[in-house]
Amino acid sequence: CFDRLRYDREELHHTLGLERTAVISRVELVGLSDQHCSSRMLVLIFDNSQKLLYKPRDLSPDLLFHEFVTKLALPEKYRLFFPRILTREAY
Repeated sequence: CFDRLRYDREELHHTLGLERTAVISRVELVGLSDQHCSSRMLVLIFDNSQKLLYKPRDLSPDLLFHEFVTKLALPEKYRLFFPRILTREAY
């Protein structure tokens, strides 16, 4: 997880707005019932109060669903909230 964070730091800044100088101040294990590939989700909390949810699984289906719903151009009262997603091919 931390190697991937270091590797993807610049992409996290451009895609998700993670500040380049932010330092992890706390890590929380979440989603005990939502395990993926024998791993659990982590919330990385940074010293500037930014949070990053790390899910060790392929998020491309989530991204495709988001793109599909966006193309539907639903009226405001039916619009869904989607978090910003950074997908990686190798992990």
